[in-house]
Amino acid sequence: MFYFRNSSSCIRRGRAGFTLVELLAAVLILAMGIGLVAGIGANVLQDSRIDETRNIQAVVLTALATYYKTTGTWPAGSGEPDSGANLLTALRRAGPETKRALQRLPQCGRREDNTGMVHLLDGFGNRMLYFQTGGLVGKRPLLMSKGADQTDTTDDILGETEPEMTQQKN
Repeated sequence: MFYFRNSSSCIRRGRAGFTLVELLAAVLILAMGIGLVAGIGANVLQDSRIDETRNIQAVVLTALATYYKTTGTWPAGSGEPDSGANLLTALRRAGPETKRALQRLPQCGRREDNTGMVHLLDGFGNRMLYFQTGGLVGKRPLLMSKGADQTDTTDDILGETEPEMTQQKN
């Protein structure tokens, strides 16, 4: 025996569910939303690392100013790879005021290597460089972060001491 169905009985009416097109549209909308959030999140993360680098530089530059007021000179440094570590060592040895200024340096701003040397790091986890005479017209110290991409000079973050710090100690 053969039973013939009405062609309209093959269409589900009144049942809950989504068609394949509706599901694909929903997945596409979700993927676009996730892509937007990921892009915005990456920018926010980049901005927070730049802010963190500037905060670390501000702490170190404050300690540098204290060092200068105490000694009348700037610590030596010419931008070599260990110049940030050498700067931290010099600042720690300077005196109690300078050490007190360095206490505000966040833990993420320094890292000890396997030789015991403590390196000054930026918000990206890269070593910062210190130049004794690299600032304005070569008279002020300069603290430099290479930024996220260490080879691209357009994203370097520079921190200089304030102009009044360059005046001679009385």
